[in-house]
Amino acid sequence: MGRLFVTKPFDKPVYLLLQALRVAHGDASQWEVLQAALIAFGGLNSNLREAALAAARQAPSDQPEVYPIAS
Repeated sequence: MGRLFVTKPFDKPVYLLLQALRVAHGDASQWEVLQAALIAFGGLNSNLREAALAAARQAPSDQPEVYPIAS
């Protein structure tokens, strides 16, 4: 039996951005959006990657109990 891979819920701003990107790009899946973001992030120079990571680490975390479904 395989192990279950579980992560913490996305912070609300990240979740809302993922939903907006899905809708803006022909209802792409959340996984497709995340893969594209990882590929783009990997292609940045190290200074830009570090700046993005620093901004993400300082962002407030407001994880709601229920997330709205984007249409």
